[in-house]
Amino acid sequence: MTQLENARNQIVDEFSTVLNEAEDLLKKAGQETGDKARDFRALAEKKLLSAKLRIQQLEGQAVRIVGAQARQP
Repeated sequence: MTQLENARNQIVDEFSTVLNEAEDLLKKAGQETGDKARDFRALAEKKLLSAKLRIQQLEGQAVRIVGAQARQP
C-alpha cells in the first residue's frame, strides 16, 4: 500500500470515528436538558473541530506525498 493510500485510509478512519462519536453525543444531548445537554453539544462540537483540523493535517500530508512522487523520475 502506498503512502497516499495509507494517508487516505487514515483520514477516512478518523473521520468515521469522530462522526460516530459526535452522533452519539448529539443523541445524548437530545435526551437531556439544561447544562447536561449543553455540555454534550459542546463536546460534540469540540470533537468535530478536532477532526476537521486533523483531516486538514492529513490532507496536507497527502498533498506533499503526491508532490514528492510526481517529482520523482
